[in-house]
Amino acid sequence: MDEEIKEVNTQDASNQTKPDETIVEEPKKETNELKKATPRIFFKKDSKVEISINGYHNNETGELAFAIPADDKDANDDETFGELFTKVNYKFWFTRCPYDKYNRYRTRSMIYNSEDQNNTINELRLREFFLVFHLVDWNLTDEDGEKIELKFDPNKALSDESLNLIYTLPNILLDTVLTQYEKKMSL
Repeated sequence: MDEEIKEVNTQDASNQTKPDETIVEEPKKETNELKKATPRIFFKKDSKVEISINGYHNNETGELAFAIPADDKDANDDETFGELFTKVNYKFWFTRCPYDKYNRYRTRSMIYNSEDQNNTINELRLREFFLVFHLVDWNLTDEDGEKIELKFDPNKALSDESLNLIYTLPNILLDTVLTQYEKKMSL
């Protein structure tokens, strides 16, 4: 432990200077320290990433007007948008995309451009892999308030029925969800 050393010049009442004294002070310990989580770089195969999006629906038409990532900062936005929009919190859960799968997706998303003779990644095709193979659950409901269950093929990919349903969602919602997934995965 490092110790702070302070030089102190002390004088007595008769204004005679005493030789310099060295006083060693212990550093103060904070009693209200927050416990820090142990840093991790590995994740479990079954760990999930939660994406939370606030959708704002037009009060007159019911249609989704815009969607933004949900966080604590927008807790008071009901006061701002309440008269014009109804806020709905949508949650999506994805499995993590390990490095080997991500590289496979990038390779399969490549497009060759003959003009400049380069391969580029088609971002929309790459995002398709995230939807098909990593979306595992959501909190979307039908008109009766019943949760819409996602269906999966034996290879754990979303079924065609679920994919067709997903493709009917507004683009703004899907783009916001996938952008947040990529951000949380640091892709």
